[in-house]
Amino acid sequence: MNRIFIDCYTFEGEYQGTRTFIKEVYSKIIQIELENNNSSNNRYYFVSNDINQLKNDFEENIFIQFVKSRIKNRTLRILFEYPILILKHKINIAHFQYVVPPIKFCKYVVTIHDILFCDFKNYFTKSYRLKNYLSFFISYIIADSVTTVSNHTKDNLKKHFYFNKNIKVTKNGVSDRFYNFKPLISNIDFYKRHNLRSYILYVSRFEPRKNHISLLKAYVNGKHYKTYDLLLIGSITLNCEEFDKYYNYLDYEIKKYIRIINSGVNDNLLLEYYYFSSIFIYPSLFEGFGIPPLEASSMGKPVICSNLTAMKDFNFYGKYHIDPTISNLNLSLQKINILEDYSLVKSFIIKEYNWEKTAKIFLKIFSDLIRND
Repeated sequence: MNRIFIDCYTFEGEYQGTRTFIKEVYSKIIQIELENNNSSNNRYYFVSNDINQLKNDFEENIFIQFVKSRIKNRTLRILFEYPILILKHKINIAHFQYVVPPIKFCKYVVTIHDILFCDFKNYFTKSYRLKNYLSFFISYIIADSVTTVSNHTKDNLKKHFYFNKNIKVTKNGVSDRFYNFKPLISNIDFYKRHNLRSYILYVSRFEPRKNHISLLKAYVNGKHYKTYDLLLIGSITLNCEEFDKYYNYLDYEIKKYIRIINSGVNDNLLLEYYYFSSIFIYPSLFEGFGIPPLEASSMGKPVICSNLTAMKDFNFYGKYHIDPTISNLNLSLQKINILEDYSLVKSFIIKEYNWEKTAKIFLKIFSDLIRND
């Protein structure tokens, strides 16, 4: 039997992209295993301090075993507990996000989603950059297989880590729940319930690199508040002093059209916010991938998207694939046609950014590692 260990530390705290990655990839992997008439010899050990959250995200079956981690501190867990658990459960392959244990008792797969701190040093402290560079670099060297989510990060890993390893691109996908979503209420009822007009939506954590400030200034300078509300959904990860200062000094007659939601949005409500939006906008300055614009497009929404870093791959947005300066954001908001048919973009994204494709790549990686053991 092939025992595969999955580090699920991201299921314990604030919601983040790596959690979505693990959830969607392994949900598809388990689905594929079940569809193969239970003939697979693989068993998956999901390891976390929060077993209840894992059980909410993965249905128990013969392929899954949940393993509780006793140590909450991630560094101590990686250094000491994970090697012990790998030995105890006779693990063949362990899959980690970003960092692997330096002690090695099985084959390691590591997914390094980004190394943005190497190119955008001003946005990260020196200690953060040094700590992550060393831990990511060591993991990159130790791992038997390295994957990442975009061609941009693949190129950056080769550039900054020097060693020429065979890096596989395992793209993020769009969850089925986005393109299959059917609301239970009408758009008029939704607007009334949430006291909204037609609105521009941006879904992302609040931190300076997410560039909320340029979007806000474009919204105000272009007087788009006369037509649309601006809805910003995302937890506060880092202080955005420039945004806060500008927002706080806005006149109430403008501010009343701006809605900022930092918490309390469950999965179904988020889907509704996407579904009923008039325009989705993603002005981030740099990303390891950038999945929200794809999620919006999978619902057929008109999207204005940054063309920087990993998002340069999203050239299917055409004239709305822009350098997210204030003037460019303003111009795009003026020109975008919400009545245009965006079904071709939707179909392309559903086909190209597909979790099942990524799941099959991982199954191939596992198979090759076991065969070469």
